[in-house]
Amino acid sequence: MRSKSSSMKLFIFFITTFFVMTSVISAQSNFADLWNDVSETSISATGYRYIIPESYRTLELELQELSTILSQVPQEKFTKVKDSKFLISLPLPDNSLETFAIVESPVMAEELAARYPQIKTYLGQGTFDKRTRVRFDVTPAGFHAIIFTKNGSVYIDPYSQ
Repeated sequence: MRSKSSSMKLFIFFITTFFVMTSVISAQSNFADLWNDVSETSISATGYRYIIPESYRTLELELQELSTILSQVPQEKFTKVKDSKFLISLPLPDNSLETFAIVESPVMAEELAARYPQIKTYLGQGTFDKRTRVRFDVTPAGFHAIIFTKNGSVYIDPYSQ
C-alpha cells in the first residue's frame, strides 16, 4: 500500500506531465486547418486580378486567426529559424502541405516598421527538407509568400486586390 505522500507525488507527476505535454503539443501545432480548398467559382473577386498564373490552386485562408497566431512567433534576432519550435503549414500546388519552422524576420527599418505595425514579415525553414525556405508577409493587402524548393519556387498571393 502506498503512503499518501507517494500517492500525492505520483499525482503531481502525472498532472505536471499532462501540462508539459499539452504545452509541447500546442506549441508544435502547425495550423494546417487555417487553409481550406475552395472552388474558384465560389470566389467573388472584389478587385482587379493583376496575377493570373497558368496553373494554380484556390484556397481560403483564415487570415485574422493566422495574424493572431503569428503574434506569438519568436523574432529572428532572438531565435534562429533552425531553432524555432513554432511550426506552420503552407499549401503547395500538388495539394500537399509543407511544414516550416518560422520566425518573425523584419525587413523594414525600425522607424518605418514602427509607423506601419500592421506589416509583418517572416522567414521559415522546411522541417522535412531543411533546404526548403519560405519568406512571407501579412499586410493590409493580405497574405503573400514565396516558397523556395528544390523543384522551383511557389508563390501564394491573394486571388484579387
